[in-house]
Amino acid sequence: MKQLIRNMICDLREQVVEQVPEVGEFKIVFAGFENPDNSYRVSKWVLKVTQPPKEVDPTLRERYLELAAYDLYSPYLIESVVGFGDKEKIMERLGDEDDLTKTILEKMPKLARDLEDI
Repeated sequence: MKQLIRNMICDLREQVVEQVPEVGEFKIVFAGFENPDNSYRVSKWVLKVTQPPKEVDPTLRERYLELAAYDLYSPYLIESVVGFGDKEKIMERLGDEDDLTKTILEKMPKLARDLEDI
């Protein structure tokens, strides 16, 4: 699982470099993988970078780094913020693969439980 998470982080980091501006709006960028762990009722894990609404951040500089758990057999997903800040902060977070992998591994069980409770 750790290697899948690291691959997801690397893939997203490349997309952020190419597709997320320092300032302004952008389309959501994401990377993910199919869940190999049968103990979770999660179909797919996704790491994505989004932006808060203009009303929340009128400067259009802030970004969210979010982990999402999808159950593709239902219309539900659960998300958790694992990073926040401008593009530089998001890149720093994505650059510390060990810490981000640890955070993701810690959040996975709770997200999976929350998804089951819907």
